[in-house]
Formats: sequence, C-alpha cells, structure tokens
Amino acid sequence: MRILLSTLLYLIFMSCQNGINGKSQKPQTQNLDTTKVSRYTVDQQLNGLLDSLRYCYVRNIKNSEDRLLEFYKKKPEDFKEDSLVYYTAVTSFFNADSTILKKILVFQGDSSRCGWIYSPKPYSSIAREWEGHFNKEMGSKVLIYAYLMGACGNDKNIPNDPDLIEEIFNKIQLTDFSHWLDAHQTLNKMELCRKFKEEKL
Repeated sequence: MRILLSTLLYLIFMSCQNGINGKSQKPQTQNLDTTKVSRYTVDQQLNGLLDSLRYCYVRNIKNSEDRLLEFYKKKPEDFKEDSLVYYTAVTSFFNADSTILKKILVFQGDSSRCGWIYSPKPYSSIAREWEGHFNKEMGSKVLIYAYLMGACGNDKNIPNDPDLIEEIFNKIQLTDFSHWLDAHQTLNKMELCRKFKEEKL
C-alpha cells in the first residue's frame, strides 16, 4: 500500500505545475514527527513531498539487517518500503522546477518541529544544542541549499551531516533570500545556483 502511495505522490508532484493551497494529513509513523502545520498554509504538492521526506531515518541505516532498526521501531520490510518512499521523494524534489523555492519560503518563521531533514543518530557521542529544537524554518533553509547545489551538478542529496546543516541555517536568512529570489525569478535553476554561489556563499 505504501509503495502505491509513493508512486502516486511521485506522479502528482511531477505532473502538476500549480499547487492547491490546503492542509493534508501526515502519515502516521511510530517515531517520527507528525505535527501538523497550523499557522502555515502549505502547497499540497510540497506537503505530500515533505510527508515522504519524514522517512529520513533510512539514511542512518546501512541495510535491512542493521540492528539500528530496533531503535527506530522498524522491521526490515518497513525499512525497504520507507527507503522507496524517501528516495522517490528526493528524486522528485531535485527534478522540480525552481518555483518550489518560493513554496518552501512559507516556512519562514515556523518554529514547529521539523522531521524532513534530520534524524539524529542514536549513539552519536556529540549532541548539538540545536538538535533538540530543529524547526521547519531551519529545515527549509537546508532544502533551499540542497536544491540549488544540486542544480549545479553537486550530489542530489539532502544534507544530513550536522556540521553542514548548522553552517547552512546560520548562513541563509530567509527574508534576504526571498528578496534575492524575487530579483532573479527569470533565471532557471542552474542559473540560480551559479548566481547564489557568486552572491551568497
């Protein structure tokens, strides 16, 4: 059933050009954040994509035999299905046109918990102060950075390294980025990436 859902999400995301504003229900998982967006109206296309990115725990798992699955309360078959959902969503994200950047900006000022980007490794010896309150504004900055870097030919992966994540959300200011994006709205995503590197990094 989940495989069918992921396939439908992929087709909807790739075929639609204009989203419909509204709220959608979060998938019910045992251990990931299922907080609904309250003060923020999120494009349904983006909301469906972010729901699938909540399975980011799969990046901490080596294979279906990894004992860490017990920590996440997952079975090997769950890991396989969740991996398909997650990596299909990642592909959809990087294949989207640059209008997705504007949609992501809806999370500016959103301090609610973010479960799309980062799932802490359970036995890490380093605990960063921000890990306990990683919010959707921080997460949106990571998505923006990942999308633009991917457009320039970098690896099409959403960063999950804590040091890089911290560098990103400290460097990008969403109000400034929103103005910058408006000023360069005629550029395609590769041109946006090059301009972003020249002017913002």
